[in-house]
Amino acid sequence: GESELTGCRNNGSVSVSNENAGGMIGEATVNVKIKRCTNNAPVGSGNMTAAGMVGCLRKGADIISCINTEKGVISAGQYAAGMIGWIPQKILVHVPKSNIKNCANSGEIKARVSDCAGIAVNLDNDKMTVVNCFNGTTKIANPASGSIEIAEGDYVIDSVLDEKYSV
Repeated sequence: GESELTGCRNNGSVSVSNENAGGMIGEATVNVKIKRCTNNAPVGSGNMTAAGMVGCLRKGADIISCINTEKGVISAGQYAAGMIGWIPQKILVHVPKSNIKNCANSGEIKARVSDCAGIAVNLDNDKMTVVNCFNGTTKIANPASGSIEIAEGDYVIDSVLDEKYSV
């Protein structure tokens, strides 16, 4: 199956006690297309995985022209990001090609333990393409190891990720 969200806006705070909080989708267990969506509110998880768009991605995704605004403060114990919080390692071989294109994060990203990034965390295969994405914050606490550094005001253009990276 596949789900599609187009032109959606979240203006209400999202908070879960355990894991998988997302401004649009908490946990995607089918392929998703998210286009021209905006998260404009805090998203928090008491334990793991929080993001402006998808907290936990278990299938493929196309995230296109989406924004996590400065009001979209993302926080979790581990795995927090502006677009995708976490892709579980054990299912990566089964995940279809995914794309994050023309997206931006301006919200503060906080992980109490580790692993957070402006755009996405835990991209550990050659199935993720990140194109023309912008991180507009320097407020990233406990960034993921091996991350591609995207400082405030920097873009990622035409990056095909073929090792473990967070952007």
